[in-house]
Amino acid sequence: MKGTIEDYDCYLKGCCRCSPEEHLTTQIDAGREMMFRFGWTPQAAGKRKIWHWRGPVALALSVLGLSGASLATAAPSYACDINTHCYGIASYANSNVHAVHATISPINGPSVGAGNFATDEIWLVDTTGSYWVEVGYIYNLANVDGVSSGLSEFWFDSRPGGGAHGHVLRSNPSLVARTFYITQGTSTTYGVGDGPGSGGASGTSSFNSMTPYNGEVGSEITTGSGVCSWASFSGMAYSNGSGWVGFPSATTSVNAPQQLSWVSNPTSMKAGVTC
Repeated sequence: MKGTIEDYDCYLKGCCRCSPEEHLTTQIDAGREMMFRFGWTPQAAGKRKIWHWRGPVALALSVLGLSGASLATAAPSYACDINTHCYGIASYANSNVHAVHATISPINGPSVGAGNFATDEIWLVDTTGSYWVEVGYIYNLANVDGVSSGLSEFWFDSRPGGGAHGHVLRSNPSLVARTFYITQGTSTTYGVGDGPGSGGASGTSSFNSMTPYNGEVGSEITTGSGVCSWASFSGMAYSNGSGWVGFPSATTSVNAPQQLSWVSNPTSMKAGVTC
């Protein structure tokens, strides 16, 4: 999920954040195409630990300065599963990205069958792609450490040297428009929440020394069958610590059956799986 260069998919056997050459070797050995996303560490069994097994992201489009409805076409259908996740996301990467927020308005779901999960969420990812914080809506019927089964507002982090940790912001929340945010507090803390003011739910990612770089917005699923995650995402913005700025551009990554359609590129879109 990184930066100004293309990343490659981390294959299931590891090779997470390897050099491009190592990634390519792993992908060829696996009989897979070279892709643009980062992956999953083998010690994170279970949820991908809401870990970014950024599935083979089969399409990456850099779309600059467009307005009006436009469709980011997905790659051919991919067999999403608990180890190979599928995404419909838009991202903006820059060294000034120290925070990210977006208003998420669920339309269909999220919902999913047994043994899987579906999300509508945002991520703040570090310069290497190995560590991140994420927050949003999840319907979870998989084994996700710290995140209860059923519908929740959740947040999750993967920290340097600190493993991965899941948390519930709200159990059985109403599926209404909420502005989710991730902000860097200090060099080792990040705040997460679902809106400003005393009525908002919040949490803190501590002992997290990652260097933020990439803000992402969209949906993650672990199956292409019986899943819904279609939502509106608006007000997509980042901050360098001195106020919010709308994404000036966005790179989109879409795995079928996920979809992504711009309402106003690059700050408002619909993404996920319709049902």
